[in-house]
Amino acid sequence: MDSHQDDGTHRRIDWPTYLALDTGRMNRDQVKTALGRRDVELADGRLWIYSWETRGELGLFILAFWGEGAGSGEILMDSSKAHYLILEFDGASVLQRKEVRHGGTLNGLAKGWDDVMIK
Repeated sequence: MDSHQDDGTHRRIDWPTYLALDTGRMNRDQVKTALGRRDVELADGRLWIYSWETRGELGLFILAFWGEGAGSGEILMDSSKAHYLILEFDGASVLQRKEVRHGGTLNGLAKGWDDVMIK
């Protein structure tokens, strides 16, 4: 299963997929089968991170009047947001915790669950 898009980013992990990740029962191989290749592995393999991005575009049309003239223009603002599915496995490779976080920055030097995100 290729869970990545053409640009290398991970496909969005939807709610039913998230709910199917059975903590206390699923192991690494089962998670990999369900989700595909992880994007990042931290804390000596105990943390797996899947990430994806959502994009939005907001367009504004500006109309301005001054003196004896007028002008108009369009402004496009692109916004994107990173999302992370963070999974924690125990020493026996069993999934113990899962959480989706929206926004923020990953700590590439994380040693465990508590420091995986930079606030």
